Parts: sequence; structure tokens; C-alpha cells
Amino acid sequence: MKHVLLITLVGLAPLFRNSSAQPAIDRDALLSAGEIIELEDLLSVADIAVHGGVIYAVDGQEKKVFKYSLDGELVGSIGQEGAGPGEFAKPQRVSFYNNRMFILDSPTKVHVFNTDETFSHAIRGAGIVFGSSQVILSDSSFVISGLRMENGKTDKGTLVHLYSMNGDLKKDFMPVSPLVKKYGADLILGTYCDSDRSQTVWCVDNTDYTIMGFDSEGSLLHSFEINPHDYSRMHSEAPENMRSEEWTDWRASWDAVWGLYSLTEELLLGQRQDRRRIQNRDQIIDLIKTDNGEVVASYAIEGRVGFVDTAAELVYFILPTTEDPSTRLRVVSFEDILP
Repeated sequence: MKHVLLITLVGLAPLFRNSSAQPAIDRDALLSAGEIIELEDLLSVADIAVHGGVIYAVDGQEKKVFKYSLDGELVGSIGQEGAGPGEFAKPQRVSFYNNRMFILDSPTKVHVFNTDETFSHAIRGAGIVFGSSQVILSDSSFVISGLRMENGKTDKGTLVHLYSMNGDLKKDFMPVSPLVKKYGADLILGTYCDSDRSQTVWCVDNTDYTIMGFDSEGSLLHSFEINPHDYSRMHSEAPENMRSEEWTDWRASWDAVWGLYSLTEELLLGQRQDRRRIQNRDQIIDLIKTDNGEVVASYAIEGRVGFVDTAAELVYFILPTTEDPSTRLRVVSFEDILP
């Protein structure tokens, strides 16, 4: 197996480029695997989490978090639109830590709910916009990814931000790529993070399939340039003076990264756009080694990854919407995707 070692300028950790042959994309294995759960009367799903035998689905349009049984039966909801305690402006992400629920809301607020789902308090952070991920690291700190506002302007220097539980900004980390600095939100920017049991925070920017691993204080530990089979990296700058439809075509010419999840201590799950859209399946997941960035398996999927339940060893995929007023999930075991 051949690797190329480079020294990165963003920290002391080396950048690994894995140049070994990558496995071909399996375009059929996950299209019928697992079971389907139908969540009735749910049309707009920003995020889901599974905790205590309940599926929590964030609905950004209804400004609520809906609760479903594992059979898909609606059993309740949390919150409503508003600016009061436990009310949402635009809920985006849901996470659990020590049985407490954390809802990332826009703009710049995290709602904390007690174990009995009563509202506890809100954490107001320092100017996060385009929040793509929230990771609760401990009882004292959490991470949010996204461009941050500084003095009324978007700070394009870093993409990931470490906060204390009282909302104080402790550290900014993960530098943006040169093209993000130039185009910013025009790229439909997303930065995705997850943490493993060792509290390594794994992050990726959707314009560049380079995965970085940080410790719980934001210091760089690992950096891997991922090169899966048939992957098209963002290869050039945008032509000048493009119209909106030309922007869309240019963005579709490279495989943007749309998610990153910790699967096991040894494997990450990355999700990327498939620019070729074979049979209308426009997303691919890659299983990536945490020690060297090697891709060990790639699968075409329907829809997108919604939640990885590491305890139950299940992956929940949110399937494309249909004409029916419902959301369907495909639940696949780790056994179906591990090589």
C-alpha cells in the first residue's frame, strides 16, 4: 500500500494523501438493505436523532421537534415557533448528551432540555451562521461548525468553533480553503463534524475532501486528503460574472461533501455528492480509515445520512421525499456496510 506524506501548514500534524487503489462504488448493496420506517405527516426534516427508543425529527418549517416511536408512530412534539423559552426561530440540529437534549437554533442559540424534556435554558454563542453541525463534547464544552460573524461581517478565517456551556467562545479552528475565502456562502458552504469515543473531533469542509481530526481543545491531530473511486475534487475557480443557473452547473461539476460521521474507532463515514447522478441516486457514502484516510468501501445511497447510532450499530438514511405527506427512513445495520 502506497501513501504520500506532506507537511501541512495548518498545524504540526502531517497531511496524508492515500495513493493506493480505491474500491469501486457498489451501486446496489444499500438500495434494498435494512428496513423502512415511515414518519407520518412530516415533510421537512433538517436532522434526526434516536435516543431512548424514540426518533427525534427536527422540522425547520414547522419550528418543532417531532417525536416518533421506532415503528414510525407520532408520539409527541417539542417546542414551537417564537422567541420565548424553548421556542425556535429555525431549528437545525438535535443532539443528546447525558440524557439532555440540545437543539441548535438559528440565529446563534442552543436550547437545552432536561431529561424529562422540559426546557432548561438557552446558550447564546458568538455569531455562528450557516451552522452545519453541533457536537457536544462534555458537560463543559461543545463545538459548532459554520462561518462566524465578527463585528457584523462574516469571518472567513475558520470553520469550527469551540464553546463553553455558558456560550463563551474558547477557540476557533480548522482554516477555510482559498476558494471558500473567495466565494464564501455562494458555494452553499457546509462544514461537518462528529466526535468519537476518544473525543477526537473529525471535520470536513464540503468544498474539499480533506478530513481533519482535532483534540477536544481544538489542536490538530490528523489530516487526510481523501481520494475515493471516481471522485471529482473542486478543480477550478468559477468563471467570472456567472448567472445563477451557471453557478448551479459549476457546483454540480465536482463532488461536494455533505456529511461526516464517526462509525467506529477505526472508521469514519463520509457522504459526498455524485455528480453523475446514475439512476437519480446522487449521494455516495465512503468508509474511511481513521489512521491513514484509506477508503475501504463506497456505496451509492438513496437520500442522505440522517443519524448514526453507534450504540445500536445502525445507520438511518433519510430517503427522498414523495408525494405522500410523510418522511421515510431506511435503517441499515453496520453489518450491511462494513467491509
